[in-house]
Amino acid sequence: GSFIGDLPLPLPEDYLSGLDLLQYHGEIGAGQPESSYPGVFLNGETKYKGGFWYYYLFTGAYKFPVSVLLLLLAGAVTAVLYLRRDIIARHAFYILPAFFFLGILSFLNPFQIGFRHILVIYPLLIICIAAVISYWMRRRNYARPVAVVLLMYMLISVGAYFPHVISYTNELMFDKKNVFRKMNDGSIDYGQG
Repeated sequence: GSFIGDLPLPLPEDYLSGLDLLQYHGEIGAGQPESSYPGVFLNGETKYKGGFWYYYLFTGAYKFPVSVLLLLLAGAVTAVLYLRRDIIARHAFYILPAFFFLGILSFLNPFQIGFRHILVIYPLLIICIAAVISYWMRRRNYARPVAVVLLMYMLISVGAYFPHVISYTNELMFDKKNVFRKMNDGSIDYGQG
């Protein structure tokens, strides 16, 4: 009897149905016969209720290219040690949303079934990396060659998986045959192979 059900939404019906179905299976509970939700698997442990607060940090350590991890680390160190507050405030418009989405998905998302959910922060991280590279290129002669080497390394590392990039894991995962012991389902296979 509510008028809200008759209001049109600017979203595809399949998108809303998918969210509704995901919520329904979450309410049934993971691992139940009538549920398609398998639970959250990480580093050999499965949780049927809730998730791991560090899920995206853990999977990111293996899913982000090593060069991106190095540049993000350099960016964090640069921000803490060298940048003034006004510069940090100038870049807050993309750093804060990245932390916001990471926090929401880490602490409030019971459906941690794939690293793809965190892809929303990739563009924000690319801007962050560009700011770090720009900062260092103005101050050090070696910054440009290092950035080019890291970019080339990333292209080779990720390109080796083309066209099945969902299953990509970086070089920190030494034995690729054991990836399933660290993470599962949508983080390494989504039927793309």
